Amino acid sequence: MNAPEFPSNDLSIPAEFHACFSGQRAAFLKAPDPSHAERLSDLKALSRLLKDNQAAIIKAIDTDYGGRSEFETLFGEIFASLDGLRDAQKRLARWMRPRRRSVDPLLYPGARNRLIPQPLGVVGVIVPWNYPIFLSFGPLTGALAAGNRAMVKMSENSRALVELLAGISPKYLPEDKLAFFADGGGRGPAFSSLPFDYLFFTGSGTTGRAVMANAARNLTPVTLELGGKTPGKPASRSTTPSCPAGPRRSSSTIAGRCSRSGALTSTARTSLRSSISGRTTGLPPRLTTRAPKARGLSISRRARHLTSRSADWRRTLC
Repeated sequence: MNAPEFPSNDLSIPAEFHACFSGQRAAFLKAPDPSHAERLSDLKALSRLLKDNQAAIIKAIDTDYGGRSEFETLFGEIFASLDGLRDAQKRLARWMRPRRRSVDPLLYPGARNRLIPQPLGVVGVIVPWNYPIFLSFGPLTGALAAGNRAMVKMSENSRALVELLAGISPKYLPEDKLAFFADGGGRGPAFSSLPFDYLFFTGSGTTGRAVMANAARNLTPVTLELGGKTPGKPASRSTTPSCPAGPRRSSSTIAGRCSRSGALTSTARTSLRSSISGRTTGLPPRLTTRAPKARGLSISRRARHLTSRSADWRRTLC
């Protein structure tokens, strides 16, 4: 059925993967619980990396794409990543505080319970090529805020960018805390076979199955973010030239390589009503009565909202 075949045991893992992983694991075991000041310093270093090398990053992504708007890279990736880093710095102290948890007074009378967030260790991040900065610095923000160390494997289509990041990142963070790797010669399966303490993957469902199969050998917990399309069903009378503007904008964002790109379909108004009613069965009355009033592209906007990523990567890492 959906169960993937496990890779062979003789999978060759490059020496540089082994060396970096061993170095990061040793560094983590030597200092397993970084202080608030150290984590804050790491987040600020990531911010400086983006700010100081903004022009070079834009140029590298433009080279990898064969032509990409500077505006798209700034607003779709760099500004969004910096905003996430600022938010993490502001909330870091609260994230690190122990939290109270209830205790059954009959089983443990007089006892107190606390949840203490702790780092996991070494985190792996597998990044696609369509949002190479946002989809690498998003998980990195959570990983470093939670006190972990990270290895990032970029896409084989992001050669200029990974060459840049691999060269400049040691100036901001040591390699035993953060390292970037290229995916030359199909090294993806080897990377996901490393015994990470947590693994992030963004990409297709087919590759996601293989990544999870490799991680399963080490019982590595995995977050899979798989691509797809967002349906949009305008009413039949919404046929003015401005109607498809929303899907056209979302489909053209990041050169059309957006996993939440709108897929516009035409439907009759009666079909629209029946479609909405069928998909809202079981929802509270307030939602089911308001949903059929949706017109134009509001359904597409609602779908994009429901399928948007969670901004709080940190919760999965501690």
